[in-house]
Amino acid sequence: MAKSGLEDILPLSPLQEGMLFHNLFDDQELDAYNVQVFIDLEGGTDPERLRRAGQALLERHANLRAAFRHEGVKRPVQLIPRRVVLPWGEEDLAGVAEEEREAAAERVAERDRWTRFDLSRPPLIRFTLVRLGPARHRLLLTLHHILADGWSMPILLRELMTLYTVHGDGTALPRVRPYRDYLGWLGGRDRDAARQAWTEAFAGLDAPSIVAPGRGALTAAPERIDFSEDEAASAALTRFARSNGLTVNTVIQGCWGLVLSHLTGRDDVVFGVTVSGRPPELPGVDTMVGLFMNTLPLRVRLRPAETLTGFLRRLQGEQARLIDHQWVGLAEIQRWAGSGELFDTAMVFENYPLNSSRGLPPGAAPDADLPTVLGVRSKDQMHYPLGLLALPRETLRFSLGYLPQVFDRARVEAVIAAFRRALRTVLDGPDTRVGAVALLDPEVRGTVLEKWSGSDDVRPAERFTDLFEEQVARTPGKTALIAPDGRLTYAELDAAANRLARRLVELGVGPERHVAVAVGRRTELVVGMLAVLKAGGAYVPVDPEYPPDRIRHMIQDADPALVLTTSDVDDRIGEECCGPLTFVMDDPGTGTSLGRHSGTALTDADRVAALLPGHPAYVIYTSGTTGRPKGVVVEHRALSAFVRHCRSSQAPDISGLSVMQASASFDQSVGSLHAPLISGGCVRLTDLRALAETAGSEPGFHRATFMKGTPSHLALLATMPPEVAPSGTLTLGGEELRGEILAPWRESVPDVTVVNVYGPTEATGHCLEHWIAPDRTVEPGPVPIGTPHEGVRVYVLDSALRPV
Repeated sequence: MAKSGLEDILPLSPLQEGMLFHNLFDDQELDAYNVQVFIDLEGGTDPERLRRAGQALLERHANLRAAFRHEGVKRPVQLIPRRVVLPWGEEDLAGVAEEEREAAAERVAERDRWTRFDLSRPPLIRFTLVRLGPARHRLLLTLHHILADGWSMPILLRELMTLYTVHGDGTALPRVRPYRDYLGWLGGRDRDAARQAWTEAFAGLDAPSIVAPGRGALTAAPERIDFSEDEAASAALTRFARSNGLTVNTVIQGCWGLVLSHLTGRDDVVFGVTVSGRPPELPGVDTMVGLFMNTLPLRVRLRPAETLTGFLRRLQGEQARLIDHQWVGLAEIQRWAGSGELFDTAMVFENYPLNSSRGLPPGAAPDADLPTVLGVRSKDQMHYPLGLLALPRETLRFSLGYLPQVFDRARVEAVIAAFRRALRTVLDGPDTRVGAVALLDPEVRGTVLEKWSGSDDVRPAERFTDLFEEQVARTPGKTALIAPDGRLTYAELDAAANRLARRLVELGVGPERHVAVAVGRRTELVVGMLAVLKAGGAYVPVDPEYPPDRIRHMIQDADPALVLTTSDVDDRIGEECCGPLTFVMDDPGTGTSLGRHSGTALTDADRVAALLPGHPAYVIYTSGTTGRPKGVVVEHRALSAFVRHCRSSQAPDISGLSVMQASASFDQSVGSLHAPLISGGCVRLTDLRALAETAGSEPGFHRATFMKGTPSHLALLATMPPEVAPSGTLTLGGEELRGEILAPWRESVPDVTVVNVYGPTEATGHCLEHWIAPDRTVEPGPVPIGTPHEGVRVYVLDSALRPV
């Protein structure tokens, strides 16, 4: 563009800057901002006359001749040349078979629509006239959205037809109010007031609302699904909005907010909305051509106890406070909000009609030589993964656009169904609480609650002590426990636990009474736990290596009848007990006292009260959501159901040699200790570093067949001899497991089965599991947490306790 041919240099509107950024970000992807208008004409159509009308349209509106430059300037500008030539093309499809003609015309339009504009080379508009028959034509007007918004299109089409009527004589139309006047209005806005308003509007927002993270460049043309409401529903919506002082737009925005909350699982969501951007204080703005519209973030905060009517009124009031600041660009709002991308879905309420009547200059009479406009339609698309377009006509029509590279049609249809349920709930039950709005399809809800949730445990509830004693009877002479201080067979372990249990009963231990077990990795740890269970009490494992303040809190909070400990930690534990009696299990006097008690199993007649499956078995303290230890009580029936599942699902590895390397105060100890002891397995108490030393020094060392750990242990295992890792099954939980962390370790031990498990301490051990067989490849990224194991039901609920 020669300098002498330059008419003006203008700044960009906020949305123009955003569109320019998207265009430059990836110049190879499809440009979703190409807009196409189809005008079907019947009768005598003069191509040259129509081309001159289009050329006159460019000469009339300076901003339609704009080129956009960003290099070598502080901020992008639009350069307005004095004259550009309208790109004009013609396609003759009259000779194509009639049944194939429409498809051929669509291919022409599709090719034209996805041909990118170079925003630095004007004009960013082109015309193609398609001949469909002797008296049938279709005019394709393709332009980049950076030039004009939807409001401008009917203005342009009326002017185009008027210019056709007058053979391109621009003087037949009223004088144009230039787009530069709007840009000047923008420059006078109060930026400080806008910053304060938008900052307050997004205060406390802790996360963006993203439905398709990492979606990448646009590689396939966006698609859309059209749907509508009938006349009765459309009328009901209008009546509801009017009677409650609401706009129909607000109601639809609220319904989309409900759907977005459903999709993201969040009560505080954000999506994009468009505003006309035409300031009423600018005279003649309603007939101006250009890009006035703006895309803004709309924040929707859902309060489950609020009625739908109250929610919508509040939503409208929150938006009203921002009306004076709707000129601000999205990028600037996001900076003020302290965030990057705030949303990746949008909702557009398109309340301007496309006028299909032919244009005539003021005072002109109809001309028989003019073609009849049979219809006008447009095609544009959003670059968002999901974008809802609402078209208020006689009946309310919608179109949900989507990126097929992200969502398949079935998923989008489910989103539409959820939106229609939200809208129907507003109309049928406006006093419904927000938290009671059901968006799941009834059939899907049934699947989620019944088929996917797992299964009920139909077996009778049991006591863990019975399961253990049954195993003792099966394998009395088999080694049950290996610890640094010795080994015990099943019979020896059972007898030692029975003797201690009888002494605990004498000391008042029974059902509903807690006994702390503060013992390191030695035989007394397991003997103490089993003894408490046999006496009817609930053991509270306290790791002696914990910080003193944590030990003190656990003991004070659990309020145990006494504390079982050993001489190596008795002094330290005793200082933190603050009252409860300490029972030193390896004291010589204790051994003499216990020797007078029978080593046979206890019955309810031996206990202070009958031991029932519903009585507590143990209390494990977790860090809790606040970091302060929180006690979780687990009953015998829950413990029994869990270890029974482990025995059946992890056989035969759990019946071999298991390693309990976790602290007894960590709930992983349940699966690595109690499950093997009802399965005929042998449990080795050790940590991984000690196990590595043992592997190299112990004659006849046997490699474990089963081990539980966390994903963090994989890095440590990778530095150790392969014999430290189990040969059969490794169960991992407590942290997120990622494929790129697991894969390198599996290369050194390819025959090991890995089970990724998940479940809070309250669920006893775990409740979800994902099995990875040795020959199964694991992709990078998060490894699934799996499905419920037998006898367990798991429900995923939102904050209002609705299934998702």
